[in-house]
Amino acid sequence: MKPAIELYLITSAVCNVRCKSCPAGRKDLALGGIMSLEMLERILTKCTAEAQVMLVQLYFYNETFMVPNMDKMITICHKYKIPALVSTNLTLFKQGPAILAACPERLIISVSGWTQAIYERSHKGGDIEVVKKNMAEVAKLRSPKTEVQVSWHHYRYNEHEMPLMEDYARKLGFSFLSYGTSLCPPRRALGVWKTGIEDPAGEDILVPVMAAKQMCYDRRHWDCTGQDRILVIDSKGILLNCNGADDDEANRRGSLFDTTVPAILKARKTDPDCLACRAVGGQIYAMQVYTRSEWSPARLAGVVYRRLGLTGYLEPLIRKFYGRNLLPLAKREIRVGLKN
Repeated sequence: MKPAIELYLITSAVCNVRCKSCPAGRKDLALGGIMSLEMLERILTKCTAEAQVMLVQLYFYNETFMVPNMDKMITICHKYKIPALVSTNLTLFKQGPAILAACPERLIISVSGWTQAIYERSHKGGDIEVVKKNMAEVAKLRSPKTEVQVSWHHYRYNEHEMPLMEDYARKLGFSFLSYGTSLCPPRRALGVWKTGIEDPAGEDILVPVMAAKQMCYDRRHWDCTGQDRILVIDSKGILLNCNGADDDEANRRGSLFDTTVPAILKARKTDPDCLACRAVGGQIYAMQVYTRSEWSPARLAGVVYRRLGLTGYLEPLIRKFYGRNLLPLAKREIRVGLKN
């Protein structure tokens, strides 16, 4: 059986807001180019021949509404019968109508406040009133085939405004998920654990990085989704070994086209960086599951889903069940765990 994988594509390295807990907002990402449509075709042709591609995430910290031809990228994914996910801060909307017309399976809208004073503490350079206006436009234009999910970035200071945004989102017919923010990329947390010095970029995140250290260590034996199934590929077709690390020379593993998907996944099992990360539970921080119990229903169901893969006529049903039931359940479990 072909391995089941998810593709995280670095379609650009640009974002127009400056969230300090995000590498794109801090301008830490290596400036690559815009992924061409030809490169996307090459990536999908190779990966679908060697693996079951569960989904394509057409972003990696970058703003998808700033990527030219994003609508065509979604269409190409559909040509290969692969669900396409896009994420946006929705402060820009020039490409919005075209992207929505292409019917991505999921559009994620990231927000962190209802009022400008709270919103701009994280989303620096954004205007929440523009976001709200554009949310209304999305509600008018989106196809029933596109699930719109409002993703609330939960910081220490913004919980009191969350019900206001949730109410607005649900009135527009969108789903709403809150999750505890973390320091990105997650590999940066390992540096904090090693030195014992908190990173200024993580001062507002919900659980301080040092407070998460022991919880992650206690769960270090859990699977790593990034290691087992996620391939991060940049605009030139270069592989990143870890989706939780920086886009730098140490994390690059050469061209996708010089190897095979099974060989990539096999090499990670003995990769020194992977072994060092898992020894301290770094993958647990990356997956944001350090508040989840060993016998969590979402955790167990996710393990079964990942190990079985998808085959045959049940594939569309399993995709839908996982996306609309297990993922929200997992997020709720994380949120409850953080409160406890």
